[in-house]
Amino acid sequence: MLQMVDATPQTVVIQMQASAADGANAWDMRCDLREGLIRCLRDQHPQWLSRRPRPVPALPGGSGVATRARMNESAHTGD
Repeated sequence: MLQMVDATPQTVVIQMQASAADGANAWDMRCDLREGLIRCLRDQHPQWLSRRPRPVPALPGGSGVATRARMNESAHTGD
């Protein structure tokens, strides 16, 4: 089932509902559905896709490459 759950002057949010036999199949299906929907929009209605850059969410405890580097160092040193 495909359902519109929110709309603004610039966006529409849709929700797709489906079911699968288990978690692994659900994950694969989720990826396939999302990629298929984007592919359909790209091929049939490219004007509907945003061309504006979206901000990248910050990581907890800071942001940017330096924070990721610190997190990776902590993982390797056990800190």
